[in-house]
Amino acid sequence: MKKITVLIAITVLMTVNVIAQVPYKENAIIDKQTVPGYSIVLPDLDPAVVESALAEYIGAKSGKASGFAYYNNLNIPKIGTRNYDIYTKVVREGKKKDNKAKVYFVVTKGNMNPMDDAADFAEVANIKVYLEEFIPFANGHNVKQKISDLNKNLDKEQKKLSSALKQREKAQKKLEDMGKDISTRQTKVSDLQNELNKANTLLQQFKK
Repeated sequence: MKKITVLIAITVLMTVNVIAQVPYKENAIIDKQTVPGYSIVLPDLDPAVVESALAEYIGAKSGKASGFAYYNNLNIPKIGTRNYDIYTKVVREGKKKDNKAKVYFVVTKGNMNPMDDAADFAEVANIKVYLEEFIPFANGHNVKQKISDLNKNLDKEQKKLSSALKQREKAQKKLEDMGKDISTRQTKVSDLQNELNKANTLLQQFKK
């Protein structure tokens, strides 16, 4: 019974994740205008990572417009043959501990001329596919980012270790020098003691 419950829970979780990652229609307000677009939620991804992945995925320089990243007169063959104005925005969905990102994606035909579901059916379908293909790209970007962060931390730790080893070598050299100095001083003290003993012996002889 317990195994069945666990399987059901996993199935439900997978279903929720799949549904969450299906692009859905949602309006966005840009320059005080309501513009139709699409949104997609990516669970278990930090918004900053998703934003970085989206910029790399689109592969063009962007400006800013009403809090959105703005790509002017951009051609994306996967969507269609004409040039588009694209607006994107990544926000955190839910609480900070949820680590869930939501992407707003708006494509217009220029001058805020929205895509029409009927007239631009093929391009609208391509936009959905374009967003769906972004999901594995974002996950891959996240993995690469984690590897990069780990490598950076490793470099820092290696530098710390190298610095600690150098400090230890310096300390060891200092101890060796101090040991040599103490040995030299002990030899001098021993020599002086011998001379003093000889002088005392001669003095005792003169007294006799």
